[in-house]
Amino acid sequence: MKYRFNEEFARKNSNEIWGQIIVLLKTLKPNQIPSISGKKIYEVVTANEQSIGFLGNDRNGQEEEIVFKKDFISLLDVLQTQSCFSTSSIKNYISGPIYKKRSPSFAILKFLQIIE
Repeated sequence: MKYRFNEEFARKNSNEIWGQIIVLLKTLKPNQIPSISGKKIYEVVTANEQSIGFLGNDRNGQEEEIVFKKDFISLLDVLQTQSCFSTSSIKNYISGPIYKKRSPSFAILKFLQIIE
């Protein structure tokens, strides 16, 4: 499935979006986010200015996975260059730690209605 930024977030820069994500995740109760397919649940265990930490039911055992701000910002920067995007369509545009965390990152963006 292809996504795009919703109208409100399409006009914001990546740092502004990150800031809003952190505010929204800190108020999230319960702290569970469904995957984009709806088949998995990610549990957000930390959300602060530097990173988002989550547990996935079948990812990395039960160790917390961390998405650092700089990596999430780099993902947002790539997404903002695309009119529409998916976890597959951006594979050639990203690298490093965020590459393996595309799905949970998209789940966060979709759940918080930043992308639609």
